[in-house]
Amino acid sequence: LSEHLPSSLGRLAALGSPFSDSDGEMEALGTFLNRGAAAGLLLWVFTAVLVLSLCPADSYERLEGPERNITLLVWVLLFVTNGSRMLPLLFRSGDHTRTGVIVASCSVQFIAITTVGCLLIFPTPVLIDKVTNRRVLMLRWAAWVPLSFIMTFLTEGMDLPNKINKINKKTTTQPRQQDDKNRIEQQRAIYIAWAHALSIALSAAAGLIFPICETLTS
Repeated sequence: LSEHLPSSLGRLAALGSPFSDSDGEMEALGTFLNRGAAAGLLLWVFTAVLVLSLCPADSYERLEGPERNITLLVWVLLFVTNGSRMLPLLFRSGDHTRTGVIVASCSVQFIAITTVGCLLIFPTPVLIDKVTNRRVLMLRWAAWVPLSFIMTFLTEGMDLPNKINKINKKTTTQPRQQDDKNRIEQQRAIYIAWAHALSIALSAAAGLIFPICETLTS
């Protein structure tokens, strides 16, 4: 095993390097979560563009009445509560303001606030679910897909250092073989974090499909 701390969990998987102090853990975890946040933002752009381009032109409408008022209330609550917590962090100096946890959390709030703002300002595609006869705001579902991905990824990532440390504590009378086994288990732990986040996002994406279905079976 390498004696140096990894700069990212990607390098950890490649080299099999253990976490050996809190600074190394935070640096590796931060890079890992930064990548997850970037993937979530790209997924948001993709799903939003997909929804806006595929929904028919006659499905676009502006929110009115109670629906608009509730959406406005949601936006105000999101902006005020998150602004009071996030803005002070952004104006502080230091590397802690750019940690993966902060970046991932800000990404979640940015997607939520921007999506609700777009629902208020611009015409948005609205489809009627043929099964439930309910109105479905497709742009909102387009945001829930990446939001579910990032939040699951954040949850999985926070526990990843503990999993890696447990793997590295395993010993055997054949160190070289154990090192190879540990490296494989480390890669598997990282793969599982990505797989869980993608699975949840895929489940959320079903909400984009249901309004298109004509019946319960087709």
